[in-house]
Amino acid sequence: EEMHLSGASQIGDVGMKAIGDITSVAFKKLDIAGAFRVSDVGLRCVGVKASGMLELNLQGCLGVTGVGLAAFGEFAPNLVKLNISNMPHLQSWAFQRLVSGCRLIEELNASNCDRLTDHDMTVMAQHCSKLRRLEVKDTRQLSDASLVDIARHCDSLEYLDTTRSEMPWKITDIGVLGLAECCPLIKT
Repeated sequence: EEMHLSGASQIGDVGMKAIGDITSVAFKKLDIAGAFRVSDVGLRCVGVKASGMLELNLQGCLGVTGVGLAAFGEFAPNLVKLNISNMPHLQSWAFQRLVSGCRLIEELNASNCDRLTDHDMTVMAQHCSKLRRLEVKDTRQLSDASLVDIARHCDSLEYLDTTRSEMPWKITDIGVLGLAECCPLIKT
């Protein structure tokens, strides 16, 4: 039911196709963090057969930019835990398709996803209202607008990490006030 291949940097699309061929066995969890040779082609082979998948860790899968991730939005509606951190080439449209289809996500790590914008966070907040934990560290384009929309739609949020080393002025009291008013479960 689970496959942990984190750190297996030599896994590529051929390996992902093989995993896709056996995914009908109903994997609930797949961890391929650091598999930078995997592209959208290989990931899509798994995604189209991932209807029972609950957890997916793609941290640092640098070759994944769009179509592979979008397949999970279409075919894996039961995802509750997702790590797409350190994927700087991930395209907005793919993220939006993913979160539009995976409405049960409770934990999302999208740290260091440089292309994600406030609009992407708005789409995520509107579709993933069950979100309890969100990490968007060093996702530089996010601002108060993201925090306000997250606060408005994700009132079950318990944990939020927006730590950043660049563009700190984009998050101000406005975003924090929105969270304080609408997300009473956030622990300080």
